[in-house]
Parts: sequence; C-alpha cells; structure tokens
Amino acid sequence: MSHDFLLAVLTYLIATASPGPSNLALMTVAMNHGRRVALAMACGIISGSTWWGAMAVLGFAGVLQTYTEVLVLLKVLGAAYLFWLALISLRRVFVTASTSTSLPESRATFAAHYQRGLKLHLSNPKAIFTWLAIASLSAQGTTTWRDNVLLLLVCVATGAGVFFTYAVVFSTKPVQRCYLRWQRLMHLIMTLTFGLAAGKLLAADE
Repeated sequence: MSHDFLLAVLTYLIATASPGPSNLALMTVAMNHGRRVALAMACGIISGSTWWGAMAVLGFAGVLQTYTEVLVLLKVLGAAYLFWLALISLRRVFVTASTSTSLPESRATFAAHYQRGLKLHLSNPKAIFTWLAIASLSAQGTTTWRDNVLLLLVCVATGAGVFFTYAVVFSTKPVQRCYLRWQRLMHLIMTLTFGLAAGKLLAADE
C-alpha cells in the first residue's frame, strides 16, 4: 500500500470518528430508543457514506469542481435538511424531561430508521467534504481504478466499524441512564451542531 493510500484511510477514520451531525444523531437515537433502532440508523449512515465514496471514486469530485451549480444545489438542500433537524431538536429542548426510569421503544420500522440515517448522511456536509478530501489525497499519487475501489471498500469498512460501535456503546444501560438525566442538554447540543453544520455548509467556498 502506498503512503497516499494509508494517509487517505487514516484521514477518513479520524473524520468519521470525530463528532459531527451523523455521529451525534446516532448517539442520541441509541440512548433514546435502543440498539435495534440505532443499528438501523447506522446502516443508513453507512449507505450514505458509501454513496459519497462511490461518487468520489467515479470522479464526481471533479464534476463538483467543474460545475459549481451542482455543489451550490447540494449545499442548499443539505443546509435546509440540517436546519430542519435543528428545529426538531430545539423543540425537544423545551419538552418536559421524562421522569421515567426507562426509555420508550420506537415503533417505527427498520426501514424508517434506515431512511433517516441515509438522508442525514447524504445531507451531512462533513461526509461530503470528507470524501472530497479523500479523493484529493488519493489523486496525489498514481492510482488505478482498482486502487480507488480498494480505497472505497477499506474506508466503508472502517466507517461501518465506527458507526456500529457508536450504536452498540451508546445503547447500553449505563449510557441510557445518563441520557435520561441529561437529555435536554443533549438536544441543545444537537440543535447547535445541526445549526452550525448548516451554516458552515452554506458559507463554504465553492
């Protein structure tokens, strides 16, 4: 493996594991609704990451750089969705905190939570720009389409490990009890995170 390949994978790992809209939403869902729901959402997030990765491997990064109108449209749609998530989280800040000692089970289907994770990551500016950075790092060396496909597979596997770990760890009983105590603060943090992410996405240079 080349130095550029390893650097690209390491960059992806750090970017994926660091706090961001998808990670924070997954953590909160895991603490609020449990492991099954969190794993469904994690699958959607992974699918969204795979989509952006495939686009980068297929040269979509170059398309974004050439046709800036496409990037502007992605920014507007992504920012709108993130602002909507911020409003939902803000509303929950002012809802009376639950005094129950257990968390409610979500009745939504696996597909519903999968779609939520997918839409979130498709509109996540962190995911978009992470893969643009990965594509740029990969392009610095002499690469073939096989190298790019291998990079995609390794990064997707790495991301799956990260997101599934978040889903499992934050759905444990001790962490859920912590959430019951600090749920208003968690939703306030989510409101700020989604709002800042949306603003950053709109303000990013083309």
